[in-house]
Amino acid sequence: MKNLLYKEFKLVLYPPFYLVLLLTLLILIPGWVYFIAMSYVFFIVISNIFTMSRTNNDISFSMMMPVKKTDIVKARLFSVSFIELLNIAAAVPCAIINNVLYKNNNALMNPNIAFFGIVFVMYGVFNLILFSTYYKTGYKLLWPLVGAMAGALGVAEAAEFFILTDPVLKEALKSDNPDMLIWKLIVLIGGILIFALFNIIAFKLSAKRFNRLDF
Repeated sequence: MKNLLYKEFKLVLYPPFYLVLLLTLLILIPGWVYFIAMSYVFFIVISNIFTMSRTNNDISFSMMMPVKKTDIVKARLFSVSFIELLNIAAAVPCAIINNVLYKNNNALMNPNIAFFGIVFVMYGVFNLILFSTYYKTGYKLLWPLVGAMAGALGVAEAAEFFILTDPVLKEALKSDNPDMLIWKLIVLIGGILIFALFNIIAFKLSAKRFNRLDF
């Protein structure tokens, strides 16, 4: 497992990929759709990780190492989750500056505590769909990526829709009222738990399906 993680960070997570974290600066734009800023990590980084790995026959290379097939899946899930968490960490300072400068002056979801809870759900859904479908074959990538992106963006669109149409949710998740802080924290904690749970399910499903494949 240690060697697989070393491979992921040295040969898969190319240094230029980390530049995508700078796109979290888009959160500083007033009145923007901030979920889009959090989506570039899978539009650019994760999609390219899988595309380049397939091009370079990464699975065949990994299979030649004295490792378990399940560890190949686990290492990839770890590297993907790592870059997602790094993206969230990079976005937090931008979100703080946004809230100081614009004071919740946004018709859509502003980048507050609840926002990051929803982002965790987005990433969890993305990982679950991508891994569980891609590792059915180990090489068919288009539809797993399309499905994963659609699922993640669907979470964001649903959140924006309910906040725009439901005054109670808008007050709970967008308001600066200190009494509403508890609801934002509930969404954040719930999002983290969903992210962790979906990653566990993604690993179990992916490892089971990948084990059935014969390379």
